[in-house]
Amino acid sequence: MTDRAAVSDLLMELEAYIITTGILPSHLHGQDIIARPLKVDEVITVGVIRRMDCRMSELGHTFLRLLEKAAKQAVKKKK
Repeated sequence: MTDRAAVSDLLMELEAYIITTGILPSHLHGQDIIARPLKVDEVITVGVIRRMDCRMSELGHTFLRLLEKAAKQAVKKKK
């Protein structure tokens, strides 16, 4: 699934789990969903697709900066 709201609803209703980046803002779902790190060697590739002929908003730039910061922190923790 790619729809965050649908995934969140399913997780809460089915008491299920999903493997993701672990980036789950609590303001979107409260304390109902908890991110737990797995002890595995798997790597998740996160990317951004955007139109080159459109200017990215300030919010988009902020998101990318925060994503890069989180990724760097995650790499440091693994070492």
